Amino acid sequence: MLRCPPLMRNPLHFLLFFLGVVRISQVLDVHGQSQEGFISIDCGIADGSGYEDTNTNLNFTPDSAYIDTGENKDVPSDSVGNLARQYRNLRSFPNGARNCYRLQPVKAGGKYLIG
Repeated sequence: MLRCPPLMRNPLHFLLFFLGVVRISQVLDVHGQSQEGFISIDCGIADGSGYEDTNTNLNFTPDSAYIDTGENKDVPSDSVGNLARQYRNLRSFPNGARNCYRLQPVKAGGKYLIG
């Protein structure tokens, strides 16, 4: 007589297991995707100090090519803790009512995901 594994006996446990497998596959899939057509901007890092995030394999570039206003600031070291590198700097806008980034689309009519 065949017996169901304990995971299959409770539909809720099976659903949670299945969703966990799907999530893990999504995370692994992100690491293998091309960055072509994407720009990962680290606001506030110095010119020429781009880097690759070792957790996500995303290549970050300074924001200075996309804006002329604002000031780069370092987040105080006592506030940084274990934050990822892209959260250790910022761009401050102490002057002016509007401060806009100039994004040049790779393809006309493209969409942006800004987070």
